[in-house]
Amino acid sequence: MGRWMSAPTGDTMQSYSQPYGIANGKQLVAGCFGDVAGGPEQAKANAKAIAALPELLEALEMLHFRACSLDQSATHEGLQNCEALAKARAALLAAGYTE
Repeated sequence: MGRWMSAPTGDTMQSYSQPYGIANGKQLVAGCFGDVAGGPEQAKANAKAIAALPELLEALEMLHFRACSLDQSATHEGLQNCEALAKARAALLAAGYTE
């Protein structure tokens, strides 16, 4: 996936009401609309959050892999670990990761 970055867009994207873009190197990945509740500052925050997704998914994948060795018994802690693992796995699958 590579590292994504967010930055203000140029005139072309501005005309589409997308003041912030997310790019992987020189390729545009997404744009964030500025006419959202919270205005341009919210658009900037959205772009930063989207740009962080590849790194967040990589970290979640690593945590999920390591957490599989935690207690998953029928104890309180074990059941909490099972719930956390299930949520992490569901999020990874929703993002397109395969087993």
